[in-house]
Amino acid sequence: MDSRQDKINTLLQEKIALIINANFDFPEVFLTVLRVSADNNVSELIVEISVLPQKLTGSVLKDLRRQSAFFAKEIQKKAKLKRVPKISWRVEDRNKDVSSLENLLNSL
Repeated sequence: MDSRQDKINTLLQEKIALIINANFDFPEVFLTVLRVSADNNVSELIVEISVLPQKLTGSVLKDLRRQSAFFAKEIQKKAKLKRVPKISWRVEDRNKDVSSLENLLNSL
């Protein structure tokens, strides 16, 4: 990937994290935007997230997907994009290892 695309992805990752922090309240959840991958014309975004505790991943993902249109419009405004991107939300698979570690720490 070229540096221009890397810069775009990093900018979008920052904007999405800011939008989540400013507009959504997920009590007792640690939500991280790990990666954003935009296609060349930024019409589609894949947003990869991590949610702890893992048992709340489904409800958080459902809420984010339900608000995708809101996110797309906010991203368009904040990043000054020409078109509204389609957003796909994905959960980081490596979260399972972290969840195992979390359970181990809680048992101590």
